[in-house]
Amino acid sequence: MLLLLAKIFPLALGEMISPVVLSVMLVILTNKKSPLGRAISFLIGMAIAVVILGFIGLYIGKSIPGGRHPSTVTFWVDLILGLILLILGVRAIFKKPTQERQEEEENKKQAQEFGQKHLLKWALLGFVLNMLNLSSIVFYFAATKEIGQSDVSSMQKLLLTLFCGFFFMLPIVLPVVVYGFWPKMAKKILDPIHFAITNYGKYINMVILFGFGFYLLYKALSIYF
Repeated sequence: MLLLLAKIFPLALGEMISPVVLSVMLVILTNKKSPLGRAISFLIGMAIAVVILGFIGLYIGKSIPGGRHPSTVTFWVDLILGLILLILGVRAIFKKPTQERQEEEENKKQAQEFGQKHLLKWALLGFVLNMLNLSSIVFYFAATKEIGQSDVSSMQKLLLTLFCGFFFMLPIVLPVVVYGFWPKMAKKILDPIHFAITNYGKYINMVILFGFGFYLLYKALSIYF
């Protein structure tokens, strides 16, 4: 289990780089009307998406035959995931800072327009936004596939999946926890985190995207070596 944990841990770290999701959560928490209630509803919607995606990843991994020699299914899954990560890495290189800021502002505007909506719709927004969080989803799929494909016990698979899900949710859980316990200090604590992720998260994500993209391609093509 420890070897598997070491294998999926870098993938779990890749799931965390979600500046857009964090920006939307900060907009929700700075809203004057029921910020914590809306944030929790948003969090529940995202958690439902994580559970669904986790089951899909585990099912895909479980469906792949084990053994030393990779199967055709393993080849295609690793190849597709690797190519997606490389494409996202290339996109991150050529994505202009102004374009990133524009997308962030658009997401903030959508969150603000949702301000008067029912709490159930906040949960729906969280669900949809997480389903569109492509880079984090690819890392999550890659990790849960490895877990599902492994020969560890069902309980260990569940614990490792929860571990990956925690990292997926961390950019959302952290602001809610900070706001819930230290509402007056929340802005001072969260603003530097948002600044760091917005300004430097891109470069960290690029390294992870290319690193694991090439790793998955190598793993897929190793069937021919």
